Amino acid sequence: MMKYILILLFFISAGLLYSQKYDYTWLLGYDNGVSSAGDTFGISRMDFNTSSLNPKIYLDTTLYMDFDGASSCMSDRNGKFIFATNSVKIIDATGKTMINGYDIDPDGSNFASIYPQTSVLIPLISDSNKYIILHESTILAKGSVAAKPLMLRIVNFNTPNSLGIADKKSKIFFNDTFQLSAMCPVRHANGRDWWLVKPSIDRNEMINFLINDTTISIYNIEKLILLYITVIHKHVFHQMENIMLK
Repeated sequence: MMKYILILLFFISAGLLYSQKYDYTWLLGYDNGVSSAGDTFGISRMDFNTSSLNPKIYLDTTLYMDFDGASSCMSDRNGKFIFATNSVKIIDATGKTMINGYDIDPDGSNFASIYPQTSVLIPLISDSNKYIILHESTILAKGSVAAKPLMLRIVNFNTPNSLGIADKKSKIFFNDTFQLSAMCPVRHANGRDWWLVKPSIDRNEMINFLINDTTISIYNIEKLILLYITVIHKHVFHQMENIMLK
């Protein structure tokens, strides 16, 4: 079991480097829509909200939603699970589709859900009851699947006893073509803002976005010395060394 957990921790890098407990719940696997007797078809839920931080892992057969590719989960500051998305749909803490959380990907194929890191969740500093979903849609470009556009949607928990209400429509914050996946923000040194680095699909460069609350703007574009190979992959930042790994 320990080897299994270590492998997961190495390969699943969608969780952000939070100082609180926002990333304490992970959902992985296929939905429970079809099952044969005796199998374990369903979602594996990993709950890190334990005194030892060793996760409780159990089969959740109540969720009818795939998390085999994209899986972005949010817990509150106390580590209690509140919502998740697979880049296509948003579910609340009960596992039901959140208000305005159905079919958030404008691409009717919903291919964004089958690729890792096509969405990510960030808590808003300016309002502790609101969270940002950054997500991308898929297109075909340069003979491969790519990302376009990059989008932003707010999830609001301001209503008392609310299970969350998502914006009715995502806003496009950048309408260009990028390599798919790699939605992996890292906290700015000021402790408030975030960086998002996206690799270009047809130019050997990285586009650096600055996320300031709900305002996302291009900070700069970095030309790469070494060739950046276009493949579907996961990214993670080494926050202390200011480097990006894939």
